[in-house]
Amino acid sequence: MTDLPKFMLKPLRDGYGFSIARNNVSTDTSSGWANQRRDQTGTPHRLTATYKCTPPNWQYLVAFLRKHEGQPFLAYLLLDDTEHRWYQCQCLDDDGIPVTSKGDQIFTAQLTLEALPLPIDSAADTAIIESYNLANDPPGL
Repeated sequence: MTDLPKFMLKPLRDGYGFSIARNNVSTDTSSGWANQRRDQTGTPHRLTATYKCTPPNWQYLVAFLRKHEGQPFLAYLLLDDTEHRWYQCQCLDDDGIPVTSKGDQIFTAQLTLEALPLPIDSAADTAIIESYNLANDPPGL
């Protein structure tokens, strides 16, 4: 992963929409809840990230996407953690990248990306859940 090129622009926080990947497969039953099982791990997240660019940022974005078209790269994103991290991504904009401009000074581009999730750390997940439950235990339960 460290050999991949790094896309150095950070998306706008308020121009950020994503779907957290699920690794489950559901099978309906004749009555009751559906049966679920883990199908795989590493299903990519899908997101739309908005980048607001000054002219130098815009030149960088266009040059980076041209040079690395169709190749994976690293992007600094906020997905399945509370802090930004480097995620392995690829651009999915087969129909083009929507861009708006304000004159020739500000360019706004929306990239549709797939990002591989962070590795699963069951011990860390258990610690987060237990500490949250201890701190937020409602009285009377």
